[in-house]
Amino acid sequence: MQPRRDNKMAIAFTYRKDGKIVNCKYRDAQKHFWQEKHGQKIPYGLDDIKEARDIIIVEGEFDKLSLEEAGYRNCMSVPDGAPPKVSTKELPPVEQDKKYEFLWNAKEYYQQASRIYLATDADKAGQALAEELARRIGRERCWRVTWPRRSESTKELCKDANEVLIRFGQQALKEAIEGAELYPIQRLFRCQRLYGVTDAYYNCQLGTELGGSTGWAGLDELYQQASGPSEHLGGLSNEVSAGFLSGGSGEASFEADKTGDRAMGLTPAEDTGEAVVSKVIRADKRHFFFDLGCNNRGQFLRISEVIGSDRSAIIVPVSALEQFHDVLGHFVDITRTQGLAAASGANVCTVAAAHRRNEN
Repeated sequence: MQPRRDNKMAIAFTYRKDGKIVNCKYRDAQKHFWQEKHGQKIPYGLDDIKEARDIIIVEGEFDKLSLEEAGYRNCMSVPDGAPPKVSTKELPPVEQDKKYEFLWNAKEYYQQASRIYLATDADKAGQALAEELARRIGRERCWRVTWPRRSESTKELCKDANEVLIRFGQQALKEAIEGAELYPIQRLFRCQRLYGVTDAYYNCQLGTELGGSTGWAGLDELYQQASGPSEHLGGLSNEVSAGFLSGGSGEASFEADKTGDRAMGLTPAEDTGEAVVSKVIRADKRHFFFDLGCNNRGQFLRISEVIGSDRSAIIVPVSALEQFHDVLGHFVDITRTQGLAAASGANVCTVAAAHRRNEN
């Protein structure tokens, strides 16, 4: 214990480096903290992590001492608590990173460690501290410790290592450390999370494993479309699909399509919005793509035809789809019941939608 200036007693936490005291931090009964002026910025317990392969980082001196009670000497504490939130700025140069100067001063001690356990407080500030430490140390080396719930009847977690020790004892503290998980990395998943879908894919249980034909038998031996034989991927524009099927690059085909569309008076491809529902029909060596979508002008159906390297397209407003349906139905009826020979003499001009409905 060390006296304060007003003769009140306070606990002194000595910060040592290579056995020498380089700083001292004080805490009184009212949880007031202060440090020696001009003290060196290092973690509390720095000498305890020297040559350790696994290192635990906590948020306070009492947490460090609590872990010692559970048998973990390879632990150090940050000296100045946690930030209120994670910074949205890029990491500053080391010489300007004053808030985390203690971490850079300890780099030679922890850089040899293979695992670094971030056992910070469970509150938002503690989680922000864990993220800031992980950004500087490297997420791939970090493991995250989750403290147990305060009781079975609540979802609230224990705040820190000291509370776990007081409430549940040494064994609970050990279990928390041993149950640490890899620090989350964006777009990185555990293999076990993908086991189900991978196993189903391997055993051909999804129904899409073999894909659909590209239209070229020789190419099908090397590549098949994953979207199946009667559909192409939703969200991909027909320019991409048609460009691939015509044997050209998607970019070159896309540019050519835009030029061709403008020459024919069609809406440019970039103005047609994104496809909501897409279908493709293959007939002989032709491919017909149907993309139902919308843009700032309204809803539409874009119909594209691909023959070899040639492509053309029309855009039909949704308001005219019923008429298209009636006209196509008229032709289907003629070819199905009379054949092409009889149809050659028939009146096959445009049939109004109302007239078509009256026939039925």
